Amino acid sequence: MTPRRLVVIGASLGGLEAVQGLLETLGDAPSAALLLVLHRAPGSGELLLRLLERHGRVAVREPEAGEELATGTLYVAPADYHLLVGPERAELSVGAPVSAARPSIDVLFESAGPNWGRNLAAVLLSGSSDDGLRGLRTVQECGGACWVQCSNEAESSDAVTRAREVLGVEALPVAGLAEQLRAWMAG
Repeated sequence: MTPRRLVVIGASLGGLEAVQGLLETLGDAPSAALLLVLHRAPGSGELLLRLLERHGRVAVREPEAGEELATGTLYVAPADYHLLVGPERAELSVGAPVSAARPSIDVLFESAGPNWGRNLAAVLLSGSSDDGLRGLRTVQECGGACWVQCSNEAESSDAVTRAREVLGVEALPVAGLAEQLRAWMAG
């Protein structure tokens, strides 16, 4: 089923544990499609997907270029590919790294904002770079909801602290992020 809502998640240094916690506390299969950019090394594909599947109640997969999005599925950006999203489909790119990263959180968030507007929620988790900050601004400007992991819970708080200070994004612990997402998806 084509989703009516989309959740985009970005994480960098220390973000895997936060993503696992978010999936565990999110609960039943969400009524949205979820897309994740996690900075990672090439060759970590199948292991990462299996690990994430164990922590949530969603189907987990790396998308193929042009793949139609489905509700209740977590699409994980393949290593060394940017993940973009249109109004109905995931796209992949081998464009230049952004903020020294490919996949880049900014690329995903910036593509999602104009295509999903108020039907979009963006979550930025632990990280040490600015990747995600421009993308969160785009999501805000397009009317989407934005949250970040609270800095005292993040393994690396640089990214979430900057997002909170520069953009005024609400910071919550992982359990609070899951609660906000459940409420947002039900709305």
